[in-house]
Amino acid sequence: MTVTADGAILGARIRTLDPERPTATALAWRDGVLATVGTDQEVRELIGPRTDVVDGTGLSVVPGLVDSHIHPFYGTLKTRGVDLRTALTLDEVRSRLAEERRRCGPDAWVLGHSVRYEPFHDSGIRADAIAGAVDDAPVLIGFFDGHTALANPPALALAGVTGPREFTQSAEVVCEPDGSPTGALLERAAMDLVQDVVPTWSDAERLDAFAETLRAFNRVGLTGAHVMLGEPEL
Repeated sequence: MTVTADGAILGARIRTLDPERPTATALAWRDGVLATVGTDQEVRELIGPRTDVVDGTGLSVVPGLVDSHIHPFYGTLKTRGVDLRTALTLDEVRSRLAEERRRCGPDAWVLGHSVRYEPFHDSGIRADAIAGAVDDAPVLIGFFDGHTALANPPALALAGVTGPREFTQSAEVVCEPDGSPTGALLERAAMDLVQDVVPTWSDAERLDAFAETLRAFNRVGLTGAHVMLGEPEL
């Protein structure tokens, strides 16, 4: 008796990485495991009335990708809040922060991540560049390269940052000539002054965020990874 597949793809372009049979047009799976990879005719033999069949016309199917060096958990913790990577102007940055402010409510921090430097070319990386977008809520946004952050006055006040600091590493709380902080924080030691007072996720919230990160990887074909651990936040 032939065991039918749970699902199948027919009529696709499949790269198998098998040197003896590098391409195929169909595949089938059962219980989350591939049952066969081959021609449409071969796979049809495993299709039953309850098999979920996908029309693969125009689709390219490749084996799951494996990342050789990745920080999915640390990266998840450092990308809280609104995604600013596609905000190309300061007005777009301000608009997204204002929307995040409305989403979060009046008593929450407004967090953002992955912002580019280009929107701040004219204004400079300064808290007053985003003033008015978030009222009096504390704000901390991280730049895409992980070396710079921007905090507004309420966030700096909660962190007790009122002027320049000395660090054992190359870091800086950027200040005006009179010693007042501009809001720009350079390198991790300076950024952590504010990051350390941002309310942390609960265990449940953190696990949900980790799971969503892994689901996002799966959606783009990343099915395995060599994960770098050792971060204190974990």
